[in-house]
Parts: sequence; structure tokens; C-alpha cells
Amino acid sequence: MQDDVPKFVTVVLAAGDSRRMGRPKALLPLDGRTALECVVARAWDARAQGVIVCVSRELSQLLPAIDGHVLQVDDAERQRGPIASIRHALSLGPTLMHAPITAWLIWPVDHPFVDLTTIRMLIASPGDVVVPTHDGRGGHPIVISEKMRPSLLAATESEGNLRSFLAGENKTSVPVSHPAILWNCDTAASFEDFRRRCSSDEGQH
Repeated sequence: MQDDVPKFVTVVLAAGDSRRMGRPKALLPLDGRTALECVVARAWDARAQGVIVCVSRELSQLLPAIDGHVLQVDDAERQRGPIASIRHALSLGPTLMHAPITAWLIWPVDHPFVDLTTIRMLIASPGDVVVPTHDGRGGHPIVISEKMRPSLLAATESEGNLRSFLAGENKTSVPVSHPAILWNCDTAASFEDFRRRCSSDEGQH
């Protein structure tokens, strides 16, 4: 069964300032762990070939032990937003892996409630750029094929961002049943709301 799983690397984006949250989103408590630990564990459960976590220098000093590679993103670069972390990870990522990679799962840490079923659907879906949707709205995480990595790296050299890159590519939309792909935990209130909703969903199964 292992051979049937695409060889992908998960890139966790956790280098933001979390100004609206008031504390690092990566360190939010979730199920007895941090949000970052939950995301990393789910990536491994989905059979990732590797996990790369992009963080700020300040956050790197606060992290618990992470089962993956931790990359610090320069403070000046971080001002450009997630695209700087993506460039950092996709530039260095191939040198950190010991096997050929076919895809990259780009997962913002502020979407920690995305379930394993959703991740497996995204990874198994064909396409160079795969985006999950719920009720017609696109969310995160997304999948970029290894074939598209040079194009994405080239796009990061300009002043563009991830949104502008995605707007210029043919995307494969994958409808998913769980709305967590839309749950951007920007504030403490939104995080607590999503956590309650996720607990309620689990209690109904």
C-alpha cells in the first residue's frame, strides 16, 4: 500500500507574526498538544516523505521538539508573507529529502483542524495545483506538484504572492465535506469557535 501513496513533502507555514491572535498560532493548545504538533502529526499520518516547518527566529526558540525539519525565515523576507516561507522551503526542501518527491503539500498552521481524510483526498487528486473547496469556496492546504515547483520559485522572485500565483494557474478543485479548510484561525475567538465546532462534529460520530 505504501507504493500507492504519492511521495509528497508537507510544508507547514508558521512564520507569521500572529498580531491579531496575540500569541503564536503554532503554539495554540489543541488536544493536549500545540496546533503545530497536531498538523505535523497529521502530515506523518498521511504518509508524508518529510515535513518542513517554516518559522520566525523568535518562534524557533519557543518550539517543542518537532518531528521534521525546522527552517528559520529571515525577518526581512517574512514581510512578504507566506510566499517567503514557501520559497525558502521549496528551495531547500529537495536537499533535505532522501527520496524523489512528486508533490508538496502547503499547509498554513492557522488551519489546524483539517482532518486526515481531507489530506488524503488532496494528495490522491491528480493535477499540478490542487485546491480544496467547500460550498464553492477555496481553502487550505493546497498541493503543488514537483513539476510546478520551478514555476512557483520563479514567481517568488517577483513582488507577487501565493494568491496571484494561483490565479494564473489551472487548478484542480477538490470538493471536501468538512469545512475546516475554510477555518482560518486569525483570532483567539475564531480558534475557540472552530475548536468547539470540531469537538461537536466528533461527538456526533
